[in-house]
Amino acid sequence: LYDVRATSICFNTTSIRAVEKYSNIEVTIPFKEYTGDLDSLVRGDEENLNFKVILYRSNGNCEYYASERKSRTINYKDELLSNLKDNTWFEVNIKSLIKGGYIATYKNEIDCFIPGSQAGANVIKDFSILLGKTINVMVDNYDKSNNLFILSHKKYIKHSLPSKISDLRFGKEYNGRLTTKPYDFGMFIELDGYYTGLLHSSEFKDYNTIKRDMRAGETVKVYVKGVSMKKKEYRIMLTLDREKIPADIYINGDSIQLKLADIYLDSDLSAFSKITIHKVNVLEKAINYTLIS
Repeated sequence: LYDVRATSICFNTTSIRAVEKYSNIEVTIPFKEYTGDLDSLVRGDEENLNFKVILYRSNGNCEYYASERKSRTINYKDELLSNLKDNTWFEVNIKSLIKGGYIATYKNEIDCFIPGSQAGANVIKDFSILLGKTINVMVDNYDKSNNLFILSHKKYIKHSLPSKISDLRFGKEYNGRLTTKPYDFGMFIELDGYYTGLLHSSEFKDYNTIKRDMRAGETVKVYVKGVSMKKKEYRIMLTLDREKIPADIYINGDSIQLKLADIYLDSDLSAFSKITIHKVNVLEKAINYTLIS
């Protein structure tokens, strides 16, 4: 990669002339090998005159041809490899549907592959629904022989869930989607295209009929009843009945029970008329708060 500075632009030859930062050697960048704003170069906008290129051709007259587009691709490839190493998630755009999954583009430059089984939180019934969408993913693997990055939305959910589990709301009615056919013990319901919770068979009066008649993809109105952790994985329990939500988390929509902090034990509570809640930990059922006089 070379650092260059644009010196002129010619629409007759559809190319940009630039000089290499250290050697002052002049290079030519065809318009098709430049991804930036040509109008900005014409105006001489300082922030866009300097950029990186890669040389791809030279001739006997010591003329060098360079590509800003290819250098950008190299930078983006390094970013993806870094994301794989650091388990970092990022956004891609779903470009097209092919056999076995999707082609998605990273920063509109690098085509990657998302297996159909990894493109959603659960089984996808209509694969066309994701076309044109932007989703969060993580790199699952890099196929060096084909220079292809394999991405996964499911991996993103697994790694991001600890930071997003507290976004679930007790008392809120969710329009859930049945992920697969019901099992004997209950059914798995997808919420907001991200979370997956268990609706136990005991929630239904005649579960055998429900199990027989319901199909994957059907919607179910549910509430979050509880969140726990088992074998280092979050378990979300759902209910059909709002009244089954634990009272110490939800009471009549706006009331909660608090354990008085030690700093207030010797205080006259009548002097405090308001409470400011700073943070709610739904897993530990703990609230960080301050009483205000």
